[in-house]
Parts: sequence; C-alpha cells; structure tokens
Amino acid sequence: RVAWNTVSVVDPAYTLPFLICLLVASRALRESRFRRRITWLGVGLSTAYLMVTCVNLLRMRSQVADDLAAADIAYERFVVTPTLFQNVLWNVAIDQGDTMLIGQLGLLDDPFRLSPKRLRAFPQNRQLLAPLTDERGVEVARWFSDGYYIVERGQGDTLGISDLRFGVLPTEGASPLFGFQLYPRGEGEEYGFRQKPFRDEVDIGETLGQLWDRVKGGEMEGVLEEL
Repeated sequence: RVAWNTVSVVDPAYTLPFLICLLVASRALRESRFRRRITWLGVGLSTAYLMVTCVNLLRMRSQVADDLAAADIAYERFVVTPTLFQNVLWNVAIDQGDTMLIGQLGLLDDPFRLSPKRLRAFPQNRQLLAPLTDERGVEVARWFSDGYYIVERGQGDTLGISDLRFGVLPTEGASPLFGFQLYPRGEGEEYGFRQKPFRDEVDIGETLGQLWDRVKGGEMEGVLEEL
C-alpha cells in the first residue's frame, strides 16, 4: 500500500472549491466553453491545494527530524499526519519500539518546533496481544495502523487497539482518537472486531473549539504533558 499522508480525511479547503465548481458547471450547457473552463478551474484548484499539502508534509518531516536529533531522542521511525478539517496542525507519532511518543506541530506555532518536553509517552503493550496472535482482528488492526498502535485493557476481556496516527483527544488521560476493540464471542469462536467507541464524557463542541485554538498556535489543554 502507499499512503502519502498529506491531507486529512476531511478537509473543506480541498473539497469545497472543487464542489462549488462542479455545481456551477452542472448548471451550464454541456457543450459550452464556460462549462469546460469552470470544470478545469475546479480540477486546478484542488490539484494546487494538494501540491501545497505535499510541501507542508516535507516541511513537517524535516522539522520533526531536526528537533528529535537536537534533543537526542532515539526512535525507530515517525509519521506526521494532518489533524481534522485543515492542513495547518499536524499530529506526530514517534515509534521507539516498545513506546510511542505523541505530539503536535503547527505551521502557526511560535517558535515552529516540536518541543521534546511536550511529548506524551504511551507504552505499546504488545505483550497483551500475544495470546491472540492468530486472530484476524489483530492482523487487521496491525495492518491498518501500520504498526503505530498501542494496546489497552478494556472492561472484562476486551482489548483496545488504538491507532495513534490520528492523535489523542483533549481530555483527562489523553484518550486516542481512533481505534479498534476486540471482544470475546464465545469459546471456540474468533474474537469480535469493531470500532472503539468514544468516551461518554467527551464534549464534541468543546473538543473542536480546543482544536481550533491549537490550530491558531495555542496549546490544547489536557493533551500534552511534560515527561
């Protein structure tokens, strides 16, 4: 598989200009020159935006690599991915083998650098999956997350496998934003496999407000803490 990770799964800056041009073109005559021009305008705008996101990705990767080297932080690999709805604030997931470090870096941050003291460490807990090595759900979660996951015990015999490429919620405990849940179905059957539910106490409106503040260069309270 190939994943460039340049644009969020939901980004209005990419979708809306193209959609508006498409709607305008759909109202014009099929053979009109205006229809062709407005169609190519939509393609041009969306393509230009994707090129900008590629530049942002390269800038982020370069800065994160420089900051980790300057702080003498050992790691095996890292990935940067844009947060929801925009291309300014990026999540950073750093794989240290048995520990994952999570942070954020934004184009509007002043100074523009990834502060090692603001990274949060998550133990990966791979040993919890040892009894379930042959389970299909485990294989899918490992594949989907590209190895950037942590394992947590849930209620009863359930296990949570969280994909840290999507970042964490600004709540107490910094719960991962997205993941999977494995649960026993019965003796002799494969474990069930479903998306991990959101925590009940999460206020979506408040969360989006904090995300917007962080995009503008502020800190998202409750997410990052000094090691």
